[in-house]
Amino acid sequence: MSRELTREHLPQRSFYPKKIRSQIESFNTVMACSKCNNESNVSDELAKVVFGLVASVDWKDELRQSIDSTLSKNQRLDRLLEENTRTEKIRLENGAVEDARAFKLPQHMNEELFSSVKRMVKAFYFMQFGRVLVNDYELSEFHPDAAHPSLAEKIRSGVESAAIHGVNGETVLYTFFNPQGSDWVCVVNLFKSVQLYFVMKELGWRDETI
Repeated sequence: MSRELTREHLPQRSFYPKKIRSQIESFNTVMACSKCNNESNVSDELAKVVFGLVASVDWKDELRQSIDSTLSKNQRLDRLLEENTRTEKIRLENGAVEDARAFKLPQHMNEELFSSVKRMVKAFYFMQFGRVLVNDYELSEFHPDAAHPSLAEKIRSGVESAAIHGVNGETVLYTFFNPQGSDWVCVVNLFKSVQLYFVMKELGWRDETI
């Protein structure tokens, strides 16, 4: 059965404040089924708020205003943020101690958060390799600090030497590379401040480990 296709902005256009969108020369788009495109609002708003709050872009004031506007319209998300934010003491480089607000997403919400960025990874993969990622790989988020030290070093070295691609005025960067003797890795950097790692395991890998 054929599906109606629409153009989807990936990275999501909604991540950017309206005042900033006019400064982006062109937004990256990919073809997606209309059902997939329309069902992404919840995870996109969650990602915009969580990643946007820690972004260090020149237009962070406009971004914060945009986040406040999103929270005023999404009471569920506003409550989630309020209930999971606490004040912690942090020590600055100069030795001074000050209060900082820390947000920790409940474990069961992680999948919803990362699903927004996974859609970017799938789009980038198709753009670079001309193939549908889910036909070849299973995609999962991870952090190098959780990997074996030798693998973590390969990943960090791979990031430094891999070809970096940028979209949306270089506000989002990504790369794919294959550490020797390991699985493919994709790294996505949002707003030059939030760096996320994803591993791509070949379909059927679970059967091989049984």
